[in-house]
Amino acid sequence: MLRYYAEIEPDDEDWIVTMPDYPEIHTYGESLEHAKEMALDALKLMIADDLKDGISARKPIHKSGHAICLPMELSFPILIRWAREEQKLSLESLAEKIGMQYQNIQKLERLGSNPTLKTVSKIAQGLGIQIEMGSV
Repeated sequence: MLRYYAEIEPDDEDWIVTMPDYPEIHTYGESLEHAKEMALDALKLMIADDLKDGISARKPIHKSGHAICLPMELSFPILIRWAREEQKLSLESLAEKIGMQYQNIQKLERLGSNPTLKTVSKIAQGLGIQIEMGSV
């Protein structure tokens, strides 16, 4: 899962949230937990809009504050795209490398895909990356 970090500060009766990696995100919550939920909602919306527009999500740089974990269904498309781009592979070249149609890989890099574990394994192997599952 991807982790971004939020700065959350108390302000009178509310908790103010900013995200250093996404400075355009400003939200608040009525409690610390609510502020974290609002941060996650804002982050998911921002990243989803970027992915729909074909823009890669920003890589988390800041590592301090309150961890905001993206769910796997949002983390996976981002991680696959980043790995492919780091290796300077086109959709077509990755598809050829792992024996898939490039349109299928393109779908996996967008929201709403639901790949099988076999497909996830095939892509990870083709990219030379390791995907780990665990509980948080």
